[in-house]
Amino acid sequence: MKTTALLLLLLPILMSARQFEVCTDCEYKSLSSASGIAIPGDTILIKGTLTLGDQVAELKGNPSNWIYIIGKENATYSGGNTALQLSDCEYVHISNLIIEKQILNGMNIDDAGSYNTPTHHIKIDNCTFRDMAGTGNNDLLKLSGFEDFEVTNCTFVNGSEGGSGIDMVGCHNGLIANNYFENMGSNCIQAKGGTRNINITRNMFINGGNRAVNIGGSTGLAYFRPQDSKTESQDMSIYANVFVGGECAVAFVGTVNSHVYNNTIVGSRKWVFRILQETVDPDRFLSCGDNSFYNNAVQFDDSLSMTVNIGSNTRPESFKFYNNLWYKEKGKPWNHNLPSEDLNSITGTSPELRQKYGFDIYPLKSLVMAGRGKELSKSTFDYDSLLYANPPTMGAFEVNPTSSILSNKNSDNILLSNGILYLPKSEFKSYRIYNYSGILLEESELNDNTINLEQINENYIIIVLESDKTRKVTIIRK
Repeated sequence: MKTTALLLLLLPILMSARQFEVCTDCEYKSLSSASGIAIPGDTILIKGTLTLGDQVAELKGNPSNWIYIIGKENATYSGGNTALQLSDCEYVHISNLIIEKQILNGMNIDDAGSYNTPTHHIKIDNCTFRDMAGTGNNDLLKLSGFEDFEVTNCTFVNGSEGGSGIDMVGCHNGLIANNYFENMGSNCIQAKGGTRNINITRNMFINGGNRAVNIGGSTGLAYFRPQDSKTESQDMSIYANVFVGGECAVAFVGTVNSHVYNNTIVGSRKWVFRILQETVDPDRFLSCGDNSFYNNAVQFDDSLSMTVNIGSNTRPESFKFYNNLWYKEKGKPWNHNLPSEDLNSITGTSPELRQKYGFDIYPLKSLVMAGRGKELSKSTFDYDSLLYANPPTMGAFEVNPTSSILSNKNSDNILLSNGILYLPKSEFKSYRIYNYSGILLEESELNDNTINLEQINENYIIIVLESDKTRKVTIIRK
């Protein structure tokens, strides 16, 4: 009797732990055919090369049992109009796919036009988007009506001349972290149409196009989410990124309360940043203003026209600038035309950058900008996932991190098993858990050298262990 009862309890779990393979020679030839029978907890494995696009609607996991779409054997969607179209989906994790050579968009995820029922809780991890075949306003990854999401550890290469690496319309509460962008057309990341509360951090932007990060833009009135939004974007955070080349690193376009800080910007060809207003309606929209630019390390040469390009219908005087480093090699005079005072800035002192990741972007230990940034209001991690000192080093790299970081979950006998983190016996008395955007998720006393992580739905977390005398910071990949 007890055995029968146990089987009845386990049956839903066993039924949900299914796998379906999708390939040209498999029983399921398309993602849509497999997703039609998938339930929470299932995994769909994509194998080989698929040349036909696919549409998936209402694929829904739940908070306890996500649905996984995982690529194997260099799984590739190649050619066609759009590789994958996902609409009205929830709690889906997509990883290890290659998306290439599409005419319209690489991957398109949206709310099917039902603005009150957004697609939400989607994770896109370790995917490659490349070689867009379209030459107009075509995006490698297009997101519309998208909430509570993560795009991490992905590669975006060779975008369309008029498109974006990631284009967001009416997206909210997202994390775009640890991605690599190279050779984009219009921009690497664009956030418009009422987009709000997105953390863009620890990304590398190489030749990011006209505006590597476009904070705002211009959206047709029918496409705003929510419909009564008064801004193209707001509450955006762009920090600990590296920008190399491109026409302009960042553009503030119809955005308010957005902050660009602790970035390293090298070799912008025309402007460091822009202040613009493309959607003009004083009766509805707020003008671009009340934003900030601080703790950034900026190095440039004679190709730079001026520091900032300022457009009409904006409020440049409301911007705040402080604790930035500006360095130009010898040459023609430089037009440092900031619209308000840059408090505690450093001008004309070489950042003495040395090569790292193939570019001259990493500061020397003796650099004058170490400890010269404005204090940060929350625990923040640099490009290398080291915890910034407070006050921090200017730029994307902290030269005096407050603690070392362990690179994997088994370091120092730390073990993650079935959602439980097992720690070696030590003097640590408490712990704090952050997500990769530096947001505190949990804190508590440490009683038995175990931490339950089952309820934390993050790809990566940072655990800070503390005692009266020591602190240890560890990155965990779940």
